[in-house]
Amino acid sequence: MEIMLLSLAILAVLFLLTEYGKRASFRKLSSLLSKGEYDAYFAYLDTPLVKYLYPKYNRLYMKLNGLMFKEDHAQIQKMFDELLSYRITKKQRKDLVLKAFNYYIERGDKKNTKTLLDEIDTWENEDTQKKESHKLYDIFILKKYNYIEEMEAVLDQLSGMNLGFMEYLLSLQYENKGDQEKSKMYLERSQEHMLDVAKQAVDTINEHKGDRKE
Repeated sequence: MEIMLLSLAILAVLFLLTEYGKRASFRKLSSLLSKGEYDAYFAYLDTPLVKYLYPKYNRLYMKLNGLMFKEDHAQIQKMFDELLSYRITKKQRKDLVLKAFNYYIERGDKKNTKTLLDEIDTWENEDTQKKESHKLYDIFILKKYNYIEEMEAVLDQLSGMNLGFMEYLLSLQYENKGDQEKSKMYLERSQEHMLDVAKQAVDTINEHKGDRKE
């Protein structure tokens, strides 16, 4: 009985140490990334501690995030190719596919975007996601503008990031349509709302820092 209790106590301590290590390493990685210290970020991902704390897939996913911040597009594509070849959970697969889809669609990469869209179309009980993905494909890749009326009708129901993104999609559609004046108008509105969101996020972070000091 005593041996069992001792074993459970040791396991509990190891669990707490692992969780603490994950939180501490994640904070360090986030700090390096926010400062643009990419070489240090990638080097830290390869340390024995991080290799112990995180499975290989998770480390590669974090490396992908660093490459996206760095905008190293050649390496980003290689990383997506590698990660998409992994056998992972359905939840992880969906997250990765959507991440790749959004990246390639922003890049105007029709081939890779279409491949990912075809996979999204196979997902069960994801009708809303399928509809939104096709909408983005139509606007970014096929250069359509048939969602303008639909999107403008819901603008007053949105705020923050959602409003800024919807205005960005409207800007693209008016550009596709050849109406540069309205395209510029919506782009400026989008940038303004996105900037407001970013400022609010920075203010929130600074407030939390102040709370910790107190």
